[in-house]
Amino acid sequence: MGKYLIIIITIIIALTISAVVTGNESTLRTYGNDGLDSGGIIIEYSHTQYLILGTYEGNQPDHFLIIRIVDINGQVIESIQFPEYSLFYYENFGHCIEASDGGFLIVTSIFVDKGDSDLLVLKIDDSLNEEWNFTFGGPFIETGHYVSAIDDGGYIITGKRRDANESSDLWLLRLTQNGTILWNKTFGDSEDNEGLFAKQAPSGNIVVGGLIKDTVDYTTQAWLLLVDIDGVEKWNKTYRGRISWANSNPILIQPNGTFVLSFSHETKDNNYRSSWLLQFNENGSEIKKENLHHYEGLSIYASDDEGILTFVLSRSGDILLLKLNEKWNIEWTWSSELIKQDKRFGFGAPNQLDAEISSESIIYVQTLDIFDNDWTTDIAFISLSILDDDKDSYPNLIDRFPNNPREWNDTDNDGVGDNGDEFPNDPSEWKDSDNDGVGDNDDILPNVKHIHSQWQIIVILMLILISIICTYLYRKRIRRKNKRYF
Repeated sequence: MGKYLIIIITIIIALTISAVVTGNESTLRTYGNDGLDSGGIIIEYSHTQYLILGTYEGNQPDHFLIIRIVDINGQVIESIQFPEYSLFYYENFGHCIEASDGGFLIVTSIFVDKGDSDLLVLKIDDSLNEEWNFTFGGPFIETGHYVSAIDDGGYIITGKRRDANESSDLWLLRLTQNGTILWNKTFGDSEDNEGLFAKQAPSGNIVVGGLIKDTVDYTTQAWLLLVDIDGVEKWNKTYRGRISWANSNPILIQPNGTFVLSFSHETKDNNYRSSWLLQFNENGSEIKKENLHHYEGLSIYASDDEGILTFVLSRSGDILLLKLNEKWNIEWTWSSELIKQDKRFGFGAPNQLDAEISSESIIYVQTLDIFDNDWTTDIAFISLSILDDDKDSYPNLIDRFPNNPREWNDTDNDGVGDNGDEFPNDPSEWKDSDNDGVGDNDDILPNVKHIHSQWQIIVILMLILISIICTYLYRKRIRRKNKRYF
């Protein structure tokens, strides 16, 4: 009986350890019904809770805003729907930030009539009750894509505004803390233009990013502007080609006043996209750029060590997280094995992907295609632990040796880290004691240089034997000669 009890306890302990390790690696939850549900904004709601902004499908084809409050494991604690606001498109849930006076500010686009949409600005308090709202629009299309706080307690909003000529302009608005519009301005010419992000730099100026869409060949250009606090343009730059900005968080304002931007460039044959990182100062001068080949940029964030964390989309449709050092060299890469293993998920091309990053974890949300009996979309919640127990700059999540600061990778999966493995691509070898290029496991004399196989030993023994025989015959011949002489 005691023997079996020990076995049972051992199994329980093993399962417990396994569960803990799995939880530290990654947590995946999805939210949604049978229709098209989307989401891509996540904000820390409290120390252990998060707010996720998304949409849900009502009576087709109507879609509405939904806010979910979830815990650190993605378990839904509270869900608030806003059925009074019919959205212009199911993925266009807009943007959400913490309000300067508490609560949250949501910017999105609501359906009006016959393809018309208006800008909606919605203020909710900490308890998720609506405080105020206003809509802004005319007889055509007005959309809101991005909102950010500025140092006077107000907000900058950007989106697009379409006129009677069927072309749209980049639209920029400045609001007070209570939602009063101080000014709104449009930028653009006869082509289709739209604003996708706007953030205030330490100087007080506003960095604005958008797109210029050619109405003839439908190619797009990345458009970068700097305006002052009154919306007066100081300079603008364009990047030609098939360009798209990272779709959720494409800009990172640095403490030194420079800003890092992420956009993707598509080849002329539409074969693949590559992600570009650009660093500018406020004069519009380019400081640094880096091409992350074969990836499409999704969002960028600052890391604790002056590097960058960036989510990208691979050619195969996998969402990857890249850690770049301060020189923008890739230190490590992570991809979601949980999403790969779940056969329901198809190509995970998110309209938006947003993350909350702390010193211990990365939690992000995205929209996933679901292929069960029919095509639908759900919101995915993924939680990653980025604890680094051995302080080697490689988090336990991707560190094959989380308690060894000298090792973090094992390319050949032989249990010996690459730094200490003299044969990092050979799973059967890891040590070469005599430095003869042959691993100890295959080397029959691992401490004798240049002799490492049985055939070499046989040849050497044969040579020794031949030498002995020759010596013997030679001496025998000499003795015979000496006998005849005497």
